[in-house]
Amino acid sequence: MENPCLKLRNYTGSDGLQQVRIYYTHKTKVTYIDTGVRVNSKYFNGNVVSSKDDDYESKNLILQSSYNKVKGIIQNHLYKYKINPSIEYLRAEYEKEAVIMEKEINIFPLFREWYLEKGKEIKNIKMYVTIEKDLKHLRPNGKLYFREIDKPFIKRIFDYLIEEKKLQNSTVVKRYRGFKQFLVEKWNDGVNEYNYFDKFTTKLQGITGKENIFILTPKEFNTLVNKDFGKKKYLDYTRDLFVISSTTSLRFSDCIRLNPNNFTPDKKYLITDIKKTESFVKIPLSDLTKKVLSKYNYQLRTISNQKCNKYLKEALIKCDINSLVPVYSKSGKEKVMVMKPKYDVIRFHSSRKFWVSTAVNSGIGLGNAMKISNHKTLAVVNRYITDDNSQEKEIVDLFKVTKPKKKPILKG
Repeated sequence: MENPCLKLRNYTGSDGLQQVRIYYTHKTKVTYIDTGVRVNSKYFNGNVVSSKDDDYESKNLILQSSYNKVKGIIQNHLYKYKINPSIEYLRAEYEKEAVIMEKEINIFPLFREWYLEKGKEIKNIKMYVTIEKDLKHLRPNGKLYFREIDKPFIKRIFDYLIEEKKLQNSTVVKRYRGFKQFLVEKWNDGVNEYNYFDKFTTKLQGITGKENIFILTPKEFNTLVNKDFGKKKYLDYTRDLFVISSTTSLRFSDCIRLNPNNFTPDKKYLITDIKKTESFVKIPLSDLTKKVLSKYNYQLRTISNQKCNKYLKEALIKCDINSLVPVYSKSGKEKVMVMKPKYDVIRFHSSRKFWVSTAVNSGIGLGNAMKISNHKTLAVVNRYITDDNSQEKEIVDLFKVTKPKKKPILKG
C-alpha cells in the first residue's frame, strides 16, 4: 500500500510573496493545500520559519496545525476504510476544517468588539484597553490566535507585567481576569474551540506572607516629607499624594478624586466613598495631612498610576532611600532571593501598608485600623504590621492631631 507524501514547500504566489503549502502526493497525483502563511524564502528552510522572521512563532503554529490536520484526516480515513484518502477527499475535508481556522486567525478585532460592547454595561473600558495594549506589546505584529493562549503564553504575560511593568500581583490578577472572561465567553459561543485557559487559575503562585511587603521606615518617610525637589513640581505633587495616602490610608484611585466637598467645614475629618468597595469612610485628619492638602486648597488633580509610580521612584532616589532589601520569588519549587535597592520595590500602594503598620503599632487597634483603611480581611492587615516598636514615639508623633489651645478667659 502506497503511503501519501506530505512536504512543506514555499512557492511564489500571484501576489509576489512566498506562500507555504503542504505538498501532497498520492498515486502519482500531486496537489497542494495552502496554509495561508506568507514568508520570505530566505527565512524558510523547508520545515519551519526561522526566528529571523518577525512573526515566526505564529507562522510556525499555523504550519504545524495545518500539517497535523492533514495528517489527522489521512490517519482517520486509513483507520476507517483501510485505504489512503483520495486527493479530492483530503482537500474537501481540509477545507471544512479551514472554515473553523479562519475564525481563529486573529482575536484582537474580536476582543475590541467584545470590550466595547461590555463597556456599555460597566461604563468603564480602561482595563480592557490596557489588556489589549499589553497583549499587543507581546504580539507587535497585531495578530494573536486562540490556539496560542496556552500556559507558556500566560506565563509570558505575567512575566511582562510583573518584571517589566513592575505591577503588583493583585493588578496582574485583575487584568488576567478580564482577558479570561473574554476567552470563556467566546468558548461558550463556539467561536473559540480551544479551552486551554480553563486549566489556569487567576491566583499567582508566588511568595506569600510578609516576605515581599516593603514599607518605608518613619525616618525614611520623614526624609521624603521634608525633601525639597526644587523646580521639579511633579515630584512635589507625587510625594504629596504619597503622604496623603500614608496618613489617611486611602488608595490611589480615591486620593486623586479628593475635592473640598470631601472635608468637614472644620477640616477635622475626611468623608469619602471608596471606589473599590463602594462604601463610605470617615477619617480623622492629622496636622501633616491638612498641611499638605492646604497646598492644593483641598482639590487634588488626576495623574496616572503608572506615572505616579515612576515619579515616586525618582523622588526616592533623590532622597537616597537606597538601602538593599531581599526580594523573594519562586523558581520551580525553590525559593530565590535577590537584593534590590528600596527605591526599586516601593510602589504607591506601599503608602497604605505604611499607614496600617504605623497605626497598629502606635496602639490604634486592629478593628479601628481596618475600619478606617477599609480592609475587609484580617489576614491582609496582618501582613502589613511590622513587629518593630523601637520607633514608637516617632510613629505616634507622625499621626498626632494637636488640639487648639483654649483661649484664657479674661476676667473683667
